[in-house]
Amino acid sequence: MERGRSVASKVAGAAGFMMAAILLSRLLGLAREMVIAHLFGMDEMTDCYIAA
Repeated sequence: MERGRSVASKVAGAAGFMMAAILLSRLLGLAREMVIAHLFGMDEMTDCYIAA
């Protein structure tokens, strides 16, 4: 029984780590888009840069 709880604890920890990593990735992506919009504006040339 002890081993079962240990495995469940490891799985929960790994799931929590993945959740935090994905959240951090999403927040960094949002920050990147905000910086690009602030520096270059929102026009056709910026769209071309992002598409390239």
